[in-house]
Amino acid sequence: MNLLFKSFLLCLSFASFAIQGFSQAKARVEGLKDNQEYMSLMKGLYQLEIEQDSVLSLISEKKKTLSGMDELQVIEATNDILDTEGVLFEIRSKLGNIKNKSSIIEQEYIISSLESGAITSTEDDLLKENNTDTDILKTSRIKNEIPADIYTLILTGDNVKAGIERDFRLLMDKVGVLSELISKYTTVGDKIVGDSLESLFEDVNRNIKILDVNATKNWNRVYETQIDQYNRLLDKFSAPSPVVDRLNEKSRQVRNEEANIDINFMAPSISKYNRQRSLVMQYEKEIADILNLSAASEFLKESINKVDLTYYDVKRVYLPMQDMIEYLPLSRASSKAHSAKNLPTELVIPTRGEMHKVEIGTYTNKLTTVKSHISPAEYLKLDSGKYRYWAGSYKTLEEAQAASKALSKIGVKSKVASWKDGVNSVDSTLNVGKFKIEIPFYTTTIIDIVERVSPGKEINKKENKDGAESYEITLFTTRGEAENLAALIGSEAKIVMVR
Repeated sequence: MNLLFKSFLLCLSFASFAIQGFSQAKARVEGLKDNQEYMSLMKGLYQLEIEQDSVLSLISEKKKTLSGMDELQVIEATNDILDTEGVLFEIRSKLGNIKNKSSIIEQEYIISSLESGAITSTEDDLLKENNTDTDILKTSRIKNEIPADIYTLILTGDNVKAGIERDFRLLMDKVGVLSELISKYTTVGDKIVGDSLESLFEDVNRNIKILDVNATKNWNRVYETQIDQYNRLLDKFSAPSPVVDRLNEKSRQVRNEEANIDINFMAPSISKYNRQRSLVMQYEKEIADILNLSAASEFLKESINKVDLTYYDVKRVYLPMQDMIEYLPLSRASSKAHSAKNLPTELVIPTRGEMHKVEIGTYTNKLTTVKSHISPAEYLKLDSGKYRYWAGSYKTLEEAQAASKALSKIGVKSKVASWKDGVNSVDSTLNVGKFKIEIPFYTTTIIDIVERVSPGKEINKKENKDGAESYEITLFTTRGEAENLAALIGSEAKIVMVR
């Protein structure tokens, strides 16, 4: 079935509407209702708009049936749709010609009526819509095109906007609370207090997520409905291809940005709102231009330029990495005794807070078991290459001294070691420190090892006194971590402590 024959069938199907059109078509400008040329254009416009709506519905129905077809049926149906779209193109071309001709007659009439003072109230309303109404939703040409229930829903957008701005202020209050918690967290050394602050931090974050979702719950429906209706109106008003292309590109841009918003921002739904609202205004601006709504077009242009897309963007915040002191009294329970499967761990000296431990010995080699089943035990590798062990962790010196005395009663010699803000009160070699690895050169193999074993570490080039170049890998909080990497690199890797 060729395109010409289909056009003929479609014209037959529209015949009854066309006959109605001659009686129902109305003048857009009251003073032109007796102008035969103008009214003939209005009747043609009425008929073509009915045909356009019918063809759009037909195309939509045809596209819905594609999913249940086999490959050959899809090809045939697609060709059928393309033919029907060809009919739609012809209708829109005729619509464009009629609109241009009728607009010229209207403008000439309005100008002559203004000069003579004979303009009617209806024509005055038309001029008002064009020149003074800044909200396209309030104009009759938009209001009359949108179903009443959908129109009412879209109008709730202003109230939704006010609610989002209110919720954003609440969000910023909660962000202030998070900042206070981070400030406290960075100065605390006690793990119990740190865990409490971390729990509060997570609670506030959960509240923010709930607020974010609730803030835009109503907006999402308004936004999707508005975009859907505006796309329909663009079809209705025969929007030029460049206009449709511009809006499609802006829609793609918004969707692409939304992917990063979910990752980077604390309240992603609120962050998306500003971009989506800007897209809605872009649609309204294009529609206003098509309908020659000059006041609305100018207002929307200014509004779009004023939009700060980053206004609602609040970056995610995280608690910093922090070594906390976990105060655990030593015990002698055999069930917790250290063994090859439960080795003592390397001691991490916290940079904040006060810690007291019971020293239980220095040994040439690492231990797999600790005398008298004392646990929990931790060690440090000393500069001499030996290993020193401590047990327990106490908040006060008196508690550590009491534990040390209890060990002496069972024949275990011990003494108390104390740290405050990373500084040992007796032995400065036990102060908190950082470690780096020095290497004379680096290769892609070394880079791969560093990225696999210690991701995030920096490899920096430096120049020695004799002008020779070398490299250093920084920084490690424990010697053990540095040793593990150095062993994989090879004998040329040298560990250096950075005080």
